[in-house]
Amino acid sequence: MKSELRFLTTAGFRSNKNDVDYVIPNLMDADLSDIEERSGAYIIVSQEQYFPYPSGESKIMYIGESKNLKQRLQRHLKNIKKSNEDCNTQRNPQYYPSRYNYMKSFGAKVYCFYTAGTQPSKNLESKLIELFARRYGAIPVGNGARSFRC
Repeated sequence: MKSELRFLTTAGFRSNKNDVDYVIPNLMDADLSDIEERSGAYIIVSQEQYFPYPSGESKIMYIGESKNLKQRLQRHLKNIKKSNEDCNTQRNPQYYPSRYNYMKSFGAKVYCFYTAGTQPSKNLESKLIELFARRYGAIPVGNGARSFRC
């Protein structure tokens, strides 16, 4: 598994041959046609920037979930582009969550994990956030709410 995701392997997460189901090297330049319209969770990683956390540094900036990963990543891509356009106009600017500024500024590599069987995507996301928080002492900088179980 990639070094950015080492916190998962040390916790025994998906220790089988298919650790990551799909990788998008750069969301801003991505052709999302290969992504399956399945439920799952995803981890967005900076291409260059490490973020300080209480127990170390990590390139991970956001962990999310969706019942349709393809549609959710398309919305992320649209919001990254819109946030840039709206920030450059003086008239009726809209505000977007900070994660889009991080993605725009530092690049966005995406690791996708599809759910297995009837597993809810929210449970998979919760597990990923929980493992991240255990390792780094905080949730990712782009996540706004503590939406996982302790």
